[in-house]
Amino acid sequence: MESTIVCLAGIPLQIDFLDSQAKKYFDSYLDLTSKPLARIGLSQEEFKIFRTCYDKKLPDHYVEYCELVSKASTALLPYGRCIFHSTAFLWEDKAYLFTAPSGTGKTTQYLHWKYLYRDKVSILNGDKPILELTPTGEFYIHSSPWKGKEGFGRNTSAPLAGIVFLEQGYKNSIRLLHPQEIVLPFLYQFLIDAQTIEELRMLLRMEEAVLLHTPIWKLTNLGDVASARLCHDTIKQYQTNRSKFL
Repeated sequence: MESTIVCLAGIPLQIDFLDSQAKKYFDSYLDLTSKPLARIGLSQEEFKIFRTCYDKKLPDHYVEYCELVSKASTALLPYGRCIFHSTAFLWEDKAYLFTAPSGTGKTTQYLHWKYLYRDKVSILNGDKPILELTPTGEFYIHSSPWKGKEGFGRNTSAPLAGIVFLEQGYKNSIRLLHPQEIVLPFLYQFLIDAQTIEELRMLLRMEEAVLLHTPIWKLTNLGDVASARLCHDTIKQYQTNRSKFL
């Protein structure tokens, strides 16, 4: 077993690896000077169970890397942070999230934005960024080592400005959601393995704060460029006329 310390969203964590090759996925986040605030790792028994859920062709170190995400997310929770399943990108110096169950087109939607708006948008994290709720009630998005199969991302942070929940459909449409409409689907996008009631309470408090203070749109879409333009224009209009929505 090999251990190292990484810094995720400003929080140093010690990770104990079963396979030393898994360490390479965290190279950009190494922190060899700080004292870790928490310690995570998979037991041999856990790994054997998780291993059966993956293609046999995938190496053990990759499986371990993938399964560490919920361990890290739960360890970050007491510090006001949690890993959130989404594609995070930067636009006008703010972070926006595309979220939805896997295979719904989060990366595709970002690529359409990139095609349309070029240098005005850039990727922050392709699959599992870290959501932070600060003591002052602000939200920030941080990159994480879990960037998706495309490996999109860079180690940076930005304030959260909006979230788009994606849904595939037969036409393109978008609307601003009321918090009550999205409670359960939104909750499922937090990646944790909560073992206690207190951990669940911390998660629910974070979800409530996000839903009450962040604009969230539902984009039903065909997965085409037109849907990205509709999404962009709707958010831009919201920014311009924000006082009308408050």
